[in-house]
Amino acid sequence: MKKLIRVMYLPFLDMVTNAQLISTLTKRDFMSRYRASSVGLFWTLIQPAFMICVYTVTFSLIMNVRFGTDASPTSFVLYLFCGMLPWLAFSESLSRSSTVVLENSNFVKKLVFPTQILPINIMLSALITEGIGILILLVAILVFKHSLHPTVALFPFVLIPQVLLTLGLGWILASLTVFIRDIANFLNLILTAWLFLTPIFYPEEIILRARVPGLFKTVFVLNPMYTLVSNYRRIFLEGKMVEVRGLALLTVGSLLVFWLGYAWFYRTRRSFADVL
Repeated sequence: MKKLIRVMYLPFLDMVTNAQLISTLTKRDFMSRYRASSVGLFWTLIQPAFMICVYTVTFSLIMNVRFGTDASPTSFVLYLFCGMLPWLAFSESLSRSSTVVLENSNFVKKLVFPTQILPINIMLSALITEGIGILILLVAILVFKHSLHPTVALFPFVLIPQVLLTLGLGWILASLTVFIRDIANFLNLILTAWLFLTPIFYPEEIILRARVPGLFKTVFVLNPMYTLVSNYRRIFLEGKMVEVRGLALLTVGSLLVFWLGYAWFYRTRRSFADVL
């Protein structure tokens, strides 16, 4: 019982104890990605803008996909951008967390360094980029819709399970890749499939109304990114309350993954130096 209680509070204690180090590493990680670039921080805008243009042409103009009753390209772009924000932060965090221990082997071999914080600064760096994207989204909503919904204030309730799930999976992947180097390659394939199984480029009704096996629909609805993306759109674009039941289940599940991921990483980290 004591071990269980310790696992429950230890991750949060680690974050508080190492807050200054996490802040320093996050700042260094975020800035180092653009320091040698000629356009610098503008890459945080260029990459998603390019992806949105490609997907808009493909899905909106060519395939004639529409969200809701508004058939305008502007509405499609807003829905697409809103759905891309949590996905980009989530997928980038997982992809980079899978190799973070290997890339920081010099830290791992220092017995006094808290290696468990490495996936945390990766996640926070991705959240900074997402934060910039959210500001752009809010400005775009003001320009095209002329007002913001008060439900935007519910954003923290959607962000909490996203952070918990990202960190939990990040710890698991960071540890597993030390022992199984192919994990990073498999992850790229999984993330690609996961992207297209999440209603980012198309409305969720396409799957829910499609004539596909019930098991497929169940898996689709249980997809945690489905819950996140739909709730992002509800609070930012539709002015609706969060879907309480789905978000509550996601939060509980994400918290379990968070604890499991930390426990797994904490248990296996002593073997990292031997393998590296």
